Amino acid sequence: MIDIDPQRVIEMTPAELGSLVLRDLVGGGSWSQWNYINEAEQGRYRGEAANAISGALGWLTGQGLIAHDPRNGSSWGAFVVTPEGHRAAR
Repeated sequence: MIDIDPQRVIEMTPAELGSLVLRDLVGGGSWSQWNYINEAEQGRYRGEAANAISGALGWLTGQGLIAHDPRNGSSWGAFVVTPEGHRAAR
């Protein structure tokens, strides 16, 4: 999970926060958007901060940096980091 002050998370753009979340995902962060948000909420990211993280995940999807995991169709939000996502995280 990212380690940023919750107020800073709220202030970041989806692209800025998405870049940090992507690096976390590549480093072994979660495999599911639901799990990632749940972990955030169980930690220090609640309310607007959790919503900002959800927005960052949406931005990553929109940019083609993460995509639905076709091998895990039964889990909501299951994703993989795309090859472009791996390149962007370097």
